[in-house]
Amino acid sequence: MTGPLTTRSALLQVLRQAPGYGSELIRRYESASGGRLRLAPARVYPVLKELQAEGLVEAVRLAPKGRRGGRTRIYYGLTPEGLDVSTMERGILSALLLPPRLLPATEKERERMADRLLEAEELSESGTALAAAVR
Repeated sequence: MTGPLTTRSALLQVLRQAPGYGSELIRRYESASGGRLRLAPARVYPVLKELQAEGLVEAVRLAPKGRRGGRTRIYYGLTPEGLDVSTMERGILSALLLPPRLLPATEKERERMADRLLEAEELSESGTALAAAVR
């Protein structure tokens, strides 16, 4: 199933929780989606590099301690700029997911909408009269 987020946005949101290395971030995203969505490893690592180049993510190489044969991992975390961008994107996603307002919130907005409806009705009547005159 294709996800509702770009890989970039998904990584920024997962990194808001905590820093992590590539495959861990993939697992966290899959877990957050209830197993319905998965990030492609072939796309995750290039996007992490892009985010790092943009200054949104920082990378730290950590070697395992006390484990023979353990391999070094690169942990990624948000920079302050990355946190700002992820917060902005989170706000946009929230706004998209919230139900739309059914009525304008203020009296001024309701008056403006009523004026527009009257103008539209007048234009429609003018168009009908013009069409009848042309026939």
